[in-house]
Amino acid sequence: MPTYMDVHNLQEATALQVEQHHAADLAEQGNYGVTFLKYWFNESQGKGFCLVDAPSAEAVQLLYTCLPAVRTSLMWRQSMQTK
Repeated sequence: MPTYMDVHNLQEATALQVEQHHAADLAEQGNYGVTFLKYWFNESQGKGFCLVDAPSAEAVQLLYTCLPAVRTSLMWRQSMQTK
């Protein structure tokens, strides 16, 4: 399964808010066939990063569309699958 790195623009989010949103990711991941491996948040830069195993980038995006507004700031996806 491919691995994706998402970068989120979260300038107004706090570390607690990001932690809560990640918990929502974990609660929903099975419904979309994705597995969140790790997330990072740089509060001073307002950037969040998620490492996700997923069948497709679209599966990750679908999961994000069902979650709160902070997730709509998805900026970039990159497959890290090795061939």
